[in-house]
Amino acid sequence: MLNKLHQFYFTLINKIRRNKRKKNLITVPKQKKNYVQSSRPLMFDPIIYPPSFIYEEAKNNKYNYEILNFLNQQISEPYIEFIKKYYEEISKSHKEFSNYIDLIKILFVISKIIEPENYLEVGVRRGRSMSIVANNSPNCNMYGFDMWLENYSGVENPGSVIVKEELKKASHTGNVEFFNGDSKITIPNFKKKFPNIYFDMICIDGDHSYNGAKKDLLNVIDLLKIGGYLIFDDTNSFEHPFLSEVWKKIVKSRDNFITQEFNEHGLGVSIAVRIF
Repeated sequence: MLNKLHQFYFTLINKIRRNKRKKNLITVPKQKKNYVQSSRPLMFDPIIYPPSFIYEEAKNNKYNYEILNFLNQQISEPYIEFIKKYYEEISKSHKEFSNYIDLIKILFVISKIIEPENYLEVGVRRGRSMSIVANNSPNCNMYGFDMWLENYSGVENPGSVIVKEELKKASHTGNVEFFNGDSKITIPNFKKKFPNIYFDMICIDGDHSYNGAKKDLLNVIDLLKIGGYLIFDDTNSFEHPFLSEVWKKIVKSRDNFITQEFNEHGLGVSIAVRIF
């Protein structure tokens, strides 16, 4: 009797999952560099660069030097000066491979590999993360959501004008649009206005409250292309220890995402690729 119940339960679960997968494969665009298209029924989800690949690739010490070169072109501020010094040290100290992975490196490596066409970012601030993506994919269309609060984190936060200047330095040629206001309101409005836009990469680094971060993830997760990457910052921050739980609850628990968390050093960052 127990075996029959067990079989019935998983037959039902698999049927629901197959139907969801079939529907998504028809309606959701695929990331061109990270998904193998097929006209035949798929036996598995053909992702080319899963998060575990990104982890191994990001260990290559060459990225430390490339990132340091990029940071040297950024407008100086206390955090930039600190992280430049840190990258200088690990570039010298990590001889064969480097297991330090932060938001900067994740954005750098993923954008270099999958060359995104559309990128969405919550928490733009002065445009460093956007510039990283633009540096590796200059034709990428950028969509930035922020409130540009005055003197955020004790540093001047002049708004989208400075972001545009940073994108110019990265030789960005794609379209760029900024949405000023509370992302819990502006993103749902954006989705209503542009119901057919999907993204190759989405980075969430905005509201760091439990409910704010949760809402941001829920609002954007269905906008990701199959094979696209979702990036969530600060999952190892001692100031926001609950963000790792938000990630687990909203993203890691889903059956159509593969995830990887990098919480060994620094502030932590978590990534996920959509498989269907």
